[in-house]
Amino acid sequence: MSILVIESIAPVACIAGKARTSQPRPFGWINPLVRFGMPAVRGISIEAIAGELDGGAYLEQAADDFGLDLDAVRWAHSYELSQRAAA
Repeated sequence: MSILVIESIAPVACIAGKARTSQPRPFGWINPLVRFGMPAVRGISIEAIAGELDGGAYLEQAADDFGLDLDAVRWAHSYELSQRAAA
């Protein structure tokens, strides 16, 4: 099984789902055992986060609703927008 780290903040070595680094963990993960391999931030679908923002929620409101920090919400929305643009 392999885990793909999406756009890491710092280099991260992933072994069996555990990040080994002294740097902050990356926001997004694609893990075949979590959310059927769909991109997620701390177990929350990136699509769900972007959908809430697309629906008119403010960043702070989405962060509070999902229990995430603002940087994670910004990252998730940016990632989803980049995927839409690439499609």
